[in-house]
Amino acid sequence: ERTEKHLIILLDEPTSVLEQRDIEILFARVRALKRRASFVFVSHRLDEILALSDRIYVMKDGRVVGHMEAGSTTVPQLHQLMVGRDRHAEYYRESRQRPPREEIVMEARDLSVTGTYRKVDFVLHRGEVLGIAGVVGSGREELTRTLFGFVPQSSGTLLIDGHEVRLTVPSQAADHGVGYIPRERRTEGLVLSLPLAVNVTLSKLPTSRITGAIRLSREIQLAKSWVDKLHIRTPGVEALCLNLSGGNQQKVVLAKWMNARAHILILDHPTRGLDVGAKEEVYELIRDLSEEGVSIILTADTLEETIGLCHSILVMRDGKVTARFDASPGRKPSQVDLIQHMV
Repeated sequence: ERTEKHLIILLDEPTSVLEQRDIEILFARVRALKRRASFVFVSHRLDEILALSDRIYVMKDGRVVGHMEAGSTTVPQLHQLMVGRDRHAEYYRESRQRPPREEIVMEARDLSVTGTYRKVDFVLHRGEVLGIAGVVGSGREELTRTLFGFVPQSSGTLLIDGHEVRLTVPSQAADHGVGYIPRERRTEGLVLSLPLAVNVTLSKLPTSRITGAIRLSREIQLAKSWVDKLHIRTPGVEALCLNLSGGNQQKVVLAKWMNARAHILILDHPTRGLDVGAKEEVYELIRDLSEEGVSIILTADTLEETIGLCHSILVMRDGKVTARFDASPGRKPSQVDLIQHMV
């Protein structure tokens, strides 16, 4: 809008859903407008904060814990202020990565969706974290949505626990023990206007065997147990999910599927929009789940995250699998290794 007044523009996590090229365009526009506008830029991406800002305020638990000129600090220093400890080699908990078990829980053979991806093969073992890497349009997003019944397969074979299945709706996937943590947790993963206890039990309601009525006391008991197990920070299980932080909302979505006893979890950008401290908690939970025998298919926000968390990685380009990598400790591929098969 054209105006003679000096503008104040608030940017609240504007890059969380943008590709790198779009981020660069946004930053160029911000720099061009700085002659007649001031900006407040809120972001959990510390490198972007340093690249765009003149001054930085760091907040933790509702309080300002640091204030400095952008040129006088570094990403590790900001990380330390935000989480109270240094970012170190164990950021992705690689020392806790154990070999997956031999049992195969999901297998795809020549799986295809017309116009999207074709002839995808993979096996997923119990306790394995399988990463799928690729740029927008590679087919990786559509593949994960096929595995949860959002996008029916056109051809090929999908097996869960050794049984051939053809998923046409998400409820079928859930019946086979598959859970889905969506990237848009606020609109697809939760009912924000309902209490935490209700959200946790949505996928498996505790009902009376005689009347079929929902047992509210059992619902509250279950919710409290998951709050304790996943360290969900909340005033109580009656609190509305709308009022929880992003990290705690993500834990509620996870609790929903663990309560339903899902043994295969599809994690679609599980750390998107989370601050560095909340991300570390998600990484810890992924390791916990893997050790418990839960199998995970991960599409991550960054290649660094994919490499750090996964046992094995599929790379997709133009709807085809172009490479497979062993990502066990000591054999992790580099980002360059992945990129050369992505573009």
